Amino acid sequence: MIHKVVSAILGALSLCAGMVALVGYAFPALQDLIPPAGRIVYRNDTLSQRVLAVLIIWSLTIAAFYMGFRFLRFLDSPRKQ
Repeated sequence: MIHKVVSAILGALSLCAGMVALVGYAFPALQDLIPPAGRIVYRNDTLSQRVLAVLIIWSLTIAAFYMGFRFLRFLDSPRKQ
């Protein structure tokens, strides 16, 4: 019983972390991947560096959602004998 409660708490926190990462970091990183015309970029980074940064941020975001759904899916599993 305590395992399911802890799993529910961790699942909810992980989904909240995924939403924060998605809205706060992943979407802005995707928008910064290719800056619009006329926008001045003050960094000296290449497209490959920006792609790597976007891949890292999105992989962490997807991992947070995956862990949250796995924890919440554990709630529905039958009890082992």
